[in-house]
Amino acid sequence: MCLKNIKLFKQIILAGLATLSLSACSTQPQIVIKKVAMPIPCDVEMPQREGFTRSGDVIKDALNSTQSLMVYVRQLEHTLIFCIKGENNNGNR
Repeated sequence: MCLKNIKLFKQIILAGLATLSLSACSTQPQIVIKKVAMPIPCDVEMPQREGFTRSGDVIKDALNSTQSLMVYVRQLEHTLIFCIKGENNNGNR
């Protein structure tokens, strides 16, 4: 009688383990959708920077250099905006 109970207990345990191991495979995989940034080539030309010219007046040279640098930075900014957004921002802010 005791041997029959032990065999029955083993069979129940094996059946339970088989059921648990097979139930792990029955779950459906979850689909996860994520946004991924994709690099896109931007086909624009780099604006040319004006060379530095000396006129002899230090203050005038500094103002001209600063002004030409600001024009160059603004052109770079518009080029970058065009590459990022695809918009042509013609100096309007």
